[in-house]
This record gives sequence, structure tokens and C-alpha cells, in this order.
Amino acid sequence: MPYHLLILLVLCMNLAAAADAAADSTRYYTFSIGGVHCGYYREERTAERVVSHARFRMEEQVIDAFFEYRLVGGKVTAFRLDPDEAFIDVPADHVPTGGVLLLVPQVQQVTTINVVMEGDLAKRWPVELRRDGDHVSEFRGEKKGREFWLKDGVIVRMNWGGDALSELKANKAEAMAGLAGLE
Repeated sequence: MPYHLLILLVLCMNLAAAADAAADSTRYYTFSIGGVHCGYYREERTAERVVSHARFRMEEQVIDAFFEYRLVGGKVTAFRLDPDEAFIDVPADHVPTGGVLLLVPQVQQVTTINVVMEGDLAKRWPVELRRDGDHVSEFRGEKKGREFWLKDGVIVRMNWGGDALSELKANKAEAMAGLAGLE
């Protein structure tokens, strides 16, 4: 998987557990490629912010990624990719690619939104979220992208495209099982 796509996946992963906008929570997800568990991320969520730390191994390197999204009324209004940098405002009427996951649990049938890429605010496009029971698929035109499975309004499984998958775990130990050297 190309490195830039993996970074985009990690950006998107960071809001995966964002179904409950009012409650403070910490959730842990696995990350695997081709059936190989290669990483995890922790998400700490309050009504005002989502702070994530992703850590994974790719090509014998350990990669750490920090992401923070500022929320107003459950909507992402700004983000930053480094805790020492200033927040960057999200363009009006757009949702950052990672912020799409905030909307997944709310989709009733079909929802169309405009997204913007966190790493390049000039890159913008419409996506359609289509729900079938507890399964939501993201489409860009007719091309299917990410897929999400819900349980009780929480994203419990994600397919980022191809063979990249994430699953919600009960705690950090479960999310890190078998990941020696990623503590």
C-alpha cells in the first residue's frame, strides 16, 4: 500500500469511534493490512475535541501519527496534525476526510457531503454515504470506498479499501495484542 494512502487511512481512522458526541470516551482499534495486525490507535473524545494517537509498523519502521479535531456542536471545525501547531480551520460546508466518520452513525439511508483532505485543503470532492441496516458504504461517484459496520450506534469495524481493516477492541491490551515493540 502506498505510504500516502496509508497516512490518509490513518487520518480517517482517527474519528472512527465518534458516534456519541456528548460523552467523554477512550476507544482502541486495531489496524491490519492483508490480515496482518500491524498497528493500533487510541482515540480520546470529549464534546469539544477528538484526540488520536496512531501507531503502526510499516516496512520495518514504527510510525506515530497525532491528530486532533476541534468540534463545535458535534461538527469538525478545525484540525491539527501536530500538538505543537496551530489549528487549521475546515472550509465552510465541508467535512475533513476523517470527520466523515462522525456522520456514519447518523446516516439513515443516503447522505451526500463535501469532503476536504486534511493534508491539502485544495483537494475537495463530494461523497455519498449509503446505509443498509448496520452497514454504511462511502461512494465517490459510483466507486465504493470505505465501509463501516455499526453496533448500537458505534463503528465496530471498518474496511479502508482493499485489505486494510480496523476493529474496535475492549481495551488497549486487546488492540495491541501481538504488537511487540509498539508499546
